Amino acid sequence: MNNKMRMYIGPYLNKDGTNREYEFYPEALGKGWEPILSQLYDDLVALGWDRHLYQYKEKFGGLRFYIGHGTTPIFERISCAEELSMRTCMECGKPGKRRGNGWILCLCDEHSNEELGIY
Repeated sequence: MNNKMRMYIGPYLNKDGTNREYEFYPEALGKGWEPILSQLYDDLVALGWDRHLYQYKEKFGGLRFYIGHGTTPIFERISCAEELSMRTCMECGKPGKRRGNGWILCLCDEHSNEELGIY
């Protein structure tokens, strides 16, 4: 895992016309998905990814990772990570499943919460 993962935000440029670079924090979506995101980052860079990222987020209990363009292997690797996230607790990394009635999260039994409707 890289200690300093850097990439570029979407089509945004600095005033001098260079790409706007920022640090990538995989733990922002939950500690449980940090290994998935860190490995995805490393794998994509190894596959020749230009490090342009439009957005990454949790949606419907799964990871979403949007880039501008890439090769078929790059997009296949992103799909694998997104699928893995839907079976991994976003809080701890243990096996989980998508749960919830409104806001859907991928959680293990230990981190599900019936009071919030996430079980």
